[in-house]
Amino acid sequence: MPAPTSFPHCCQWIARSLLTALLLLALPAWADQTFTASGKRFSLTLPDGWRLEPQKDQNIFTFNGQRGESVIVLFFPESTTSTAAFDQTRDAMKASLSDLTPESLPVDQQVNGQPARWASYSGTANAAGGKKIALIGVCGAVALRNSALGLLSFYPKNDPEQATIREKLARAVFSSIRQP
Repeated sequence: MPAPTSFPHCCQWIARSLLTALLLLALPAWADQTFTASGKRFSLTLPDGWRLEPQKDQNIFTFNGQRGESVIVLFFPESTTSTAAFDQTRDAMKASLSDLTPESLPVDQQVNGQPARWASYSGTANAAGGKKIALIGVCGAVALRNSALGLLSFYPKNDPEQATIREKLARAVFSSIRQP
């Protein structure tokens, strides 16, 4: 399997996906929809109506909902631990948000019997026209058999109700990650 994408390319893709997700903010609807990556690398469950955005990199998956919700999944074919994948995912988040500050400490857990890690951070993103937006970003990673996944999701910090809803949605997608 090829090595993961270069870090700068990964960060550019995440930044573009983040800006797309910021365009629309609304309440998510939840229903089951399973996505399985080509080659059966991993599966996860998404809300009904979500779609995979066109990929420029086979290891970066951006899923967008109908109301502006978004999660970014990073596939790490060379990582075999949740800690290593978490660190790589957090580094990608650092490249997207300035002044990255922990909102919660990383918590080790299990996702479908696999080692995992989860935390949330706050920071500032640069939007169009030089506008700065305060965001919460959640960051998680799951170790699979011979690889690992990272998950990122961003939402506005100034709307606590929306932040709670979006974090629950991101946690639900994260908790569904599994080996097919």
